[in-house]
Amino acid sequence: RLGDSSLVGSPATIRQRIAALEALGVQEINMDLPSATDLTPLYRFAQEFIA
Repeated sequence: RLGDSSLVGSPATIRQRIAALEALGVQEINMDLPSATDLTPLYRFAQEFIA
């Protein structure tokens, strides 16, 4: 299942997954953007999870 190894879902779901990964000692995650020219997903991630 995609959800088992990827951060997909609502922002609340993704926050829970990130918190669980942090609890396991994970310090970094990698992002794969669907398009190198459309930075909208990156900006949304930054607004939801970094800001």
